[in-house]
This record gives sequence, C-alpha cells and structure tokens, in this order.
Amino acid sequence: MDTFRHAHDLSRVAYPLSALENPSAEDRRILADANATIVKLEGAAYPRVELIKKCALEVELIDKSLHDERQQAKTAGQRAELSAKLSAMLYGIEATPDAMPTETATDAVIARVWAYREIKNQIQHVRDD
Repeated sequence: MDTFRHAHDLSRVAYPLSALENPSAEDRRILADANATIVKLEGAAYPRVELIKKCALEVELIDKSLHDERQQAKTAGQRAELSAKLSAMLYGIEATPDAMPTETATDAVIARVWAYREIKNQIQHVRDD
C-alpha cells in the first residue's frame, strides 16, 4: 500500500504547485512528471487491491465452509446421541413383556370375583346347615 501513499503524497504537493499563477516551463515539466508517476503508481496499486479483495473473498468462503462443516458435525453428533437414546428407550419398552394382555387380565379378575362369591356361598351354606 506504499504505492497509494506515495501517489497521495505526490498529489498533495503537486496540486498546490499547479494552482500557482503563471507556471514556468519547469513547473509544467515537473507537474507532468508528477502526474505521470501518480498514474503509474495508481496503475500498479489497483491490481494489487483487486487481488487482496479476491483473497479476502476466498477467505470468507473458506470460513463459511468450515462453519458449515462444524455445524453439520455438531448436528450429526446430536442426531447420533438422540437416535441412540431413542433406540434404547424403544428397545426397553419392546423388551418388557406385558404381564398379561388387557383382556386376559380382566378375565382373571372376573374369574377371581366369581371364585370368591362361590366360596362365600359355600361357607354360608355350611353355616346355615
């Protein structure tokens, strides 16, 4: 960036000289040399600026790519953890056999109620006799 600084420094001195009244032939010659040098310096600097811009853009793209990869890795880790947890929960539920199916359990309760009543009736018959 020294080239821009040099071009700016030349312009800063050349402008007041060009503003003076009645410029001499030497003034015109040195101003022409200064202007030519300024154009040359700026011409050399602008391609460098464009290269720097291009590099900066490429760095941004790399940063975004790395960020996306980290995010994908984090998501994959969360997915694996939650999937494993869910699988374990489902396996635990599926592996636990029902003590009795619902219909069998209600049939068993009703059978016990009938058995209780029958025993109670037999006891009552024995007492009555």
